[in-house]
Amino acid sequence: MNSPDSIRPGRHRLDDVQDPADAAGVRRVSLWVPVADLTRVLLHSRWKFHNLHTAYEVLRCPERTYCGIRESKDDERTGWCFVGRREKLRDAENLDYPRPAGSLFLVFVYENGDVAEWRLESADPSDPLMPTLPDVRFGSLKWRKA
Repeated sequence: MNSPDSIRPGRHRLDDVQDPADAAGVRRVSLWVPVADLTRVLLHSRWKFHNLHTAYEVLRCPERTYCGIRESKDDERTGWCFVGRREKLRDAENLDYPRPAGSLFLVFVYENGDVAEWRLESADPSDPLMPTLPDVRFGSLKWRKA
């Protein structure tokens, strides 16, 4: 990851987030959102744009972090998935609403520190803090909030 004072042209910096590589969950780093992605999201998904703040909250205080992102059965990318529950989300009009029961907010980060995706998903029925099918979708559980 990069130091907080580093500059990456074409990217918006998110400071003071939990370092996904730190198994203790203590070290803080900066992560990045490509401006082109923000522009695309603003134009095509107001819900997602307004919930970038929710994504930032999850990056700062995740409940779990998984290492390795599997986009298919045979393809694992180096990166992390931050998982959290926030009581409120924002709708397309930027108004607060309660998080749907049984849902989690996931934020995907690539190895280079770019935030690739953020979204709401259903939790696994066996564990309210676990995304569905974690053994299939992720490499391993890296960190769990005590």
